[in-house]
Amino acid sequence: MKNNALHSSLTNIKNQFQNIGAMALLLALAACGGAGINGNADSSAAIYSIGGKVSGLVEGEKIVLEKNQTETLTITSNGSFNFETKEKDASEYHTKVHRHPSRHHCSVKHGTGKVKDRDDDGDSDDVDDIHVICEPIIHNGLFSPAADMLTARHSHAATLLNDGNVLVVGGSATPVFDGTRWHLATGSSELYNPTANTWSVTGRLANARYNHTATLLANSKVLVTGGSNAYTYFSNAELFDPATGTWSSAGSMNIARIYHSATLLPNGKVLVVGGTYGLGLAAEAELYDPVSNTWSSAGSLATARFHHTATVLANGKVLIAAGAQGTPTLASAELYDPLNNTWTSTGNLTTARAGHSASLLPNGNILVAAGNNNLGILASAEMYDPVTGTWSAAGSLVTPRLGHTATSILFPTGKILVAGGYNQTQYFASAELYDPATNTWSITGSMASARSHHTATLLPSGRMIVIGGISNGLQYLSSAETY
Repeated sequence: MKNNALHSSLTNIKNQFQNIGAMALLLALAACGGAGINGNADSSAAIYSIGGKVSGLVEGEKIVLEKNQTETLTITSNGSFNFETKEKDASEYHTKVHRHPSRHHCSVKHGTGKVKDRDDDGDSDDVDDIHVICEPIIHNGLFSPAADMLTARHSHAATLLNDGNVLVVGGSATPVFDGTRWHLATGSSELYNPTANTWSVTGRLANARYNHTATLLANSKVLVTGGSNAYTYFSNAELFDPATGTWSSAGSMNIARIYHSATLLPNGKVLVVGGTYGLGLAAEAELYDPVSNTWSSAGSLATARFHHTATVLANGKVLIAAGAQGTPTLASAELYDPLNNTWTSTGNLTTARAGHSASLLPNGNILVAAGNNNLGILASAEMYDPVTGTWSAAGSLVTPRLGHTATSILFPTGKILVAGGYNQTQYFASAELYDPATNTWSITGSMASARSHHTATLLPSGRMIVIGGISNGLQYLSSAETY
């Protein structure tokens, strides 16, 4: 009996020690992050960086890389890079270009793989052999078809968003009669995805409108101002949020206006200038502040005008060039200084014009081209030098045109592509290139469709897309083409 009792006592003591040991082991595992009573994975496993190098990136450009569809990395110079988030041993990674630099295309080598032992030492290694190679886009001088918009339209606005998609908003669409009146404007918006070459519907404007402006803000939202629906001139503004695909109010300007300009300033505010509202002309300028969502005065032009151009110079000032006052066209130009909120006159153009284009060249000069005046539609072009405040001849286009687009297309040469437009009798499919090195114009490939009052947007890939417009026979276009 005594022996049995002793044996039972010893067994109990042994079991207690085993239980204490098991509990200690569980506590130790939990303390070091290993699998515990909740079955958590061992977070003490080694983690490794994912990176490599970038080459061919031009100074002043940037590329955005993406890893595993969850993390992006913006790179502004050649050399080594590493994503912030590291990966566990044996995990997979996939890297691609989220956004290409302007006018360049980048490819990724060794962008997909698995963290593993690379030198047979038994340990996993950091990934450092991803190679991103950037090369300039070489244009072949030809237009290629892109997918059609969902709604045919002209006199719309197109804006390149920060995610690389293009927002097309509003415009004049095929007229619809509801029994009471004709509806000539559309409030619809669409998004073009250049990678997939597809269009998708997004939120609608509160007010259908055409001949409005659309400006990309520093906060990635898009500000739409003014315009008309043929019955009403609008003073109100609307904001598009790409994150939600919705529109909201951006307050109202003091003046309703169309054929005005809206320019993003270096300080993040938007300068709205000129325009017309029926029988009236606007000399007043206004500033939109995205931070407070409010409008304020920006003084007045010396000369009221519409169908002018507005261009931000390298010194931060804004050049307002030419335009119309109704029948008379203007040769005058004015400068807005955001620092002092003041206006000053600058040199007159050599030729009065309205409905022209204005392009900033790499050397800081401004090229204005074509348009019309009291004598007819123009082929002439001229150059503004901000240093001297003077204008000089910049050759003549092969074809006089109005309602065209002008896009800086070939980097780093600074060539300008002018596409489409019309004259008194026809719409044009032709396009021309201006070469600042030789101060000459030359014909390049033609579009498949003649068009005017279209838009032209430079894509992150370096290609340019023309969208919509109106063609011969007053045909509303849904087609798009890339150059």
